[in-house]
Amino acid sequence: MPKKATKPRTARPRNAVKTRAAILTAGIKHFSKHAYGDVGLRDIARDAGSDVSLVYRYFGSKEHLYRDVLAELFHHEHLTSGPRETFGMRIASQLLGEEAEVRGIESVLLAVRAASSPDSVEIIKKLSSNRYIRPFAKWLGGSDAEMRAQFIAALMAGVAVHRNIANPSSLKGRGKQRYLERVAHVLQSFVDDKDPYAS
Repeated sequence: MPKKATKPRTARPRNAVKTRAAILTAGIKHFSKHAYGDVGLRDIARDAGSDVSLVYRYFGSKEHLYRDVLAELFHHEHLTSGPRETFGMRIASQLLGEEAEVRGIESVLLAVRAASSPDSVEIIKKLSSNRYIRPFAKWLGGSDAEMRAQFIAALMAGVAVHRNIANPSSLKGRGKQRYLERVAHVLQSFVDDKDPYAS
């Protein structure tokens, strides 16, 4: 009796969109935590549940993946999507919230990491100016808008770094709340184009 013909096995189709998104998410995590030169594509692929060959397939190179991570993060919408009058408290709460990683400030952490790497600093300078500072300054309006946008970005970076070093979130009770309120007040004053020391 002849054997029944068996169908050839076919490879399970890969979901390219999901795989690419997973790699990009892993890239955001690693580039936010480590300097550009210390990030390995194999580590990113492992976190994405993928193979390093797929990183090259979907992004071409480490530099191109880095550019796509920046393009994903460097936009002003997370700053400007909420009410203008609550900007200071909203951003201060993101910077000093309970979670170790708060969605929305990865771009700040990534910019801080980039400062130590000549391979990434020029890339980030151009993209942050075009996609972050200039449109944010336009939203701010008023006098010295770009200077105020730069100051807000600098303050956010400083608070993020200080949190990692000194852990001000460990302040207890009213002290912790006062710290957050002071950061919020200064941020809001630059949005409102007012003297932060005015009563």
